[in-house]
Amino acid sequence: MITLQKLKTLPPKTRIRKIITMLEELETQLLRGEIPDRYYIRQVLQLLEGEEKLLSPELRREVGRLIQLPMEPSETFHRSLHNVRFGVMASLGIVPADWDFFDPESGLLSRSRGTVLPISLYLDDIRSPYNVGSIFRTAEAFGVRQLYLSQFTADAEHKRALRTSMGATSVVPWKRETLEAVAENQPVFALELGGIDIEEFPFPSEGVAVLGSEELGISPEARHIAEQSAGIVSIPLRGAKGSLNVAAACGILLQAWQRNF
Repeated sequence: MITLQKLKTLPPKTRIRKIITMLEELETQLLRGEIPDRYYIRQVLQLLEGEEKLLSPELRREVGRLIQLPMEPSETFHRSLHNVRFGVMASLGIVPADWDFFDPESGLLSRSRGTVLPISLYLDDIRSPYNVGSIFRTAEAFGVRQLYLSQFTADAEHKRALRTSMGATSVVPWKRETLEAVAENQPVFALELGGIDIEEFPFPSEGVAVLGSEELGISPEARHIAEQSAGIVSIPLRGAKGSLNVAAACGILLQAWQRNF
């Protein structure tokens, strides 16, 4: 724990970033029922309250309100703490989505406290950058280790993919690769019509799942590789539509696969 004296000597923006980390740790402590060092935290909050050049008057008033509240697990304290933490982050230009884990020094998403599973996805000629970005976001949330993109899959750095990924493209490793190369040293299965029901499919303990294009599904080459490896899995559909959006299907697939872990 950094001393108050040391905290006071840091440059203002660095000091505030450090305080953001402390506030997040305080939330975690309270949720666990642990008792924080109330005197220390109040001194930290008073430093924050005095940051007139970087924080708005309204935000500093909320910090003052937080200081006056009993520092114990309660809806009122938690909501005020949450407002202060995210308000301070916004003042510094750090705007992650709710409940994201972030590196307070860089303001970027961080997987350091998440779980990365030995599973990967292969995007087989998925044309829509919106879908690519959405798949990245879903993959990150479920702990996917890596994404592989075929030659004709939309670029993960396309502005529309970046928008829908909500930062996930910066933390989930990805590269363009042929499925043949990917399948050389790990099991491969594909999500496609006509396969084994997802509730009965024997998911491998590690490997790669192939997701096909929105209009055409997986390529014949991908189907052949999957059939020769771990097989084809399907999501049963009950409605008039004969298919799902590929990003929505990805979420269903990953929810089923991660039950093995």
